[in-house]
Amino acid sequence: PPPAPRGAPPARASPPKSRGVARSPPGKVERGKSKKEVSRDQNAHDEKPIRALDARAMLSSLGQSAGSMDLNSTEDLPPAEPLSASNAKDAEAIIVVFGEEVAQRIYSKLWNLRVAGVQQMVLAIPTKGSGGGRQLLAACVRVMLKCASDKMIQVFLASLAVLDALLAVPLGSLVPPSELLGSLTPLLEAWRNKLADGNQRVRAAAENALMALCAEPGVGAPAVMQQLLVKIEKREEKSERAWLGRLVLLAKVFPEFGAELGGYTEPALKMVKAALDSSSGAVRAAATEVAQQLYLLHGDLQSMAKQLADLKPALRDPLMASLEALQAESGGLPAHAEPVP
Repeated sequence: PPPAPRGAPPARASPPKSRGVARSPPGKVERGKSKKEVSRDQNAHDEKPIRALDARAMLSSLGQSAGSMDLNSTEDLPPAEPLSASNAKDAEAIIVVFGEEVAQRIYSKLWNLRVAGVQQMVLAIPTKGSGGGRQLLAACVRVMLKCASDKMIQVFLASLAVLDALLAVPLGSLVPPSELLGSLTPLLEAWRNKLADGNQRVRAAAENALMALCAEPGVGAPAVMQQLLVKIEKREEKSERAWLGRLVLLAKVFPEFGAELGGYTEPALKMVKAALDSSSGAVRAAATEVAQQLYLLHGDLQSMAKQLADLKPALRDPLMASLEALQAESGGLPAHAEPVP
């Protein structure tokens, strides 16, 4: 639909789909749907709350299928070019852990060689974790960062199989917890930026990577939330994708990890208020859903009303009406809830 005129009230979002849905126990996916089906269903992915376990399944599927290459057969590929002096220096950590042939492929001008190099890494990771965890993590982070800036979609998607392999090691065994988040922060930033990419598969893959790390000890939902709530750059303030990439994931992270995110209600509402001023109806609807998820977590209508009081009435009143409707559906307004004056 065409964008709503500026200043129009936020579109009424449907009640969050996570309400009343039992969470899957560890190792399970939604009843009636296999992990393989979940990973293939990219369209449904944007319509339902994603769980961290589903994200893991999608990461593995996306990475291993990237480039449609056989992981065990690269005989038909041409040899990679020798590393330039600058690339050799940049690839030092990769060479130490995975060897020069892998590094040459990852720095090749041919995208299918870059994918093959990443896939060689994925196969080798399970054998590299013992005794050199810090070096392994440094090499993998370097490769994933490089792939995040690659112009070829297949290369970026293949790199997420590296994350999947590290999570299986497991990731937390490679370095002390005090080092892990610092090592991964540049990746969190890079994948956050990918949420606004023009390609839907790239956006979904970045979302899966961040969601999977929400459940990872030593990283966790608060670290991901900090990245999602970073102020959108001025040059992107009118970009619908920039807003939707953040808001859609916020609406999925809060119901899944809300117990860890009590301190993020106020900054999240600040982003909601900024998004409600967008000319895009889709952005306003996504912002409304985030506000609804926050309300469902805390159940304090009066507090929400105070924090939203500085919104324009045309934006605030429909939003508060949607929150009051949620409260009524849950059994009536609590004693402390009052309408915004």
